[in-house]
Amino acid sequence: MRAPAGGGTAASAARWTWFAAPAIALVTAVVYARALTNDFVDWDDPSYVTANPLILSPTLAHMGQLLRAVVSNNFHPLTMLTLWMNAAVSGVSSASAFIATNVALHVAATVLVFAFVRALLMGRSWIAPAVAALLFGLHPMHVESVAWVAERKDVLYVTLFLAACCAGLRVFDGASRRWLVTTYALFVLACLAKAMAVVFPLALLLLADWRGAGSKGFRATARRIPLAWWAAFFATSVLFGAIALDVQAGGSLGGLLTRIEPASAVGLAGHITPLMHVEIVAFGFCAYLFKLALPIHLSAFYPYPSVADMNGPLAPMFIGSVACAIVIVTTALILRRRRPAIFFGVMFYTLAVALVLQGLPVGQVIMADRYAYLSSIGPFFMLGIGAEALARRGGATRAMTLALATAAGIACAVLTHAQIAFWHDTQSLWTPVIARYPGASQPYWLRGNWYAKQGRLDAAIGDLETSLRIDPRQPRAIEALGVALGTKGNPGRAMGMFDRAIAMEPNHASYYFNRAVARGSMGDKAGAIKDLHEALRLDPRDRQSATLLRQIEGR
Repeated sequence: MRAPAGGGTAASAARWTWFAAPAIALVTAVVYARALTNDFVDWDDPSYVTANPLILSPTLAHMGQLLRAVVSNNFHPLTMLTLWMNAAVSGVSSASAFIATNVALHVAATVLVFAFVRALLMGRSWIAPAVAALLFGLHPMHVESVAWVAERKDVLYVTLFLAACCAGLRVFDGASRRWLVTTYALFVLACLAKAMAVVFPLALLLLADWRGAGSKGFRATARRIPLAWWAAFFATSVLFGAIALDVQAGGSLGGLLTRIEPASAVGLAGHITPLMHVEIVAFGFCAYLFKLALPIHLSAFYPYPSVADMNGPLAPMFIGSVACAIVIVTTALILRRRRPAIFFGVMFYTLAVALVLQGLPVGQVIMADRYAYLSSIGPFFMLGIGAEALARRGGATRAMTLALATAAGIACAVLTHAQIAFWHDTQSLWTPVIARYPGASQPYWLRGNWYAKQGRLDAAIGDLETSLRIDPRQPRAIEALGVALGTKGNPGRAMGMFDRAIAMEPNHASYYFNRAVARGSMGDKAGAIKDLHEALRLDPRDRQSATLLRQIEGR
């Protein structure tokens, strides 16, 4: 079993733990209290809450439907169940209760980081767990996972993932079989919260390696989980991974699941060579580490560079990222026995971030702050171990180490407090993104769509037209522009927009509903009825279309 770096006694660590863990939890909660006044944002929040009929009307029947619903190309029924509970208790007129739940889960995850690192070190350390938990709780990269209602899945799955890690360590330490059952149950729940949890069996192997402290020790430790249980862990991982791949590709698991909305994903434009795939992976691997070390210029949106840029002015950065990633992983492997904390930290980071490194580009971003939520624990663990080793030298070195750790926590708290403000509403979220990345199309679309909902039609039309000038292949932005034009009293031009959107995505019910509205305002009753019937064929639950159809037909 691994002893903590620098020695120490479990008794002294336990005394400090009773103070450090609650203090870190309290500070984290206080810093994030600012988020409680934030609103929903028009980015995935409509799919999850504000435009989700199963959440807007939180009946028991709808709760049952959520358990097999695909939302925003994800199957995460446990996450949706917690959102349903928020809606059932507090309604959806305010985001406060939803964000408060996110904050509570983040505080719980922060405490579990402390418990996890302390368990790794056999309870004989408090400084390493405190440093790791302090950085995790207050790091500004984690604001996206906490202050954004739609990222409930992040804080929920990581809380369960860490609890499973703690339970797994109990198994490797010789605890009774019920801890193995608990570990597996927590793993399944984490997968039901977010498919990213499928890496847990690999994390379990890493924990066995840490406890084993050697090849023979690893085998003996790993055998404390029977082979049949290892098979169950990996089979469950494969199952949830297959479900995630199917729904991300637009499927519904052969009709077993129900899609709330049509699938849509846009990748990097242009020809991507095999070398570019490697470069994108390596860039993400290094960029997250850089942002964790120096959390400046954080953004809700990091657009892909163009293929021309990757082959031109940005080529040295991407090639350098490949070299950097190779050096980091190779060094960790070489130091596996001499510096096990480095090996563990790098490998934990690697397995946690591997699935989001965009080797096969999906969406319009090359990275996202939320993807560092779990993976950051690896680097924070290494920093905690380093701080512990320095502090145990005593005297001025110990005082300086604790002062630096405190200063880092204060700096993170200040940056996090400021970062929370960006998530106050849709305008505050996207305006700085547009200022930083004026060539990205999606932020203009999302801000323009929000402007339209606020009745600011001229601003909405300006943003949406800008978005479509940058990238005309956006049916949702085309639809939003059509709605804004129709509301402003230009149904003819709005009709043209809806025609374009339908030509690009003919199976999207809302396009037909909006075209029916435009046709109705132009006196085309027959055309409106035809479109409404098509909208209801595509989505029989579409109440707007059903209501408008009854009105037009005089029923």
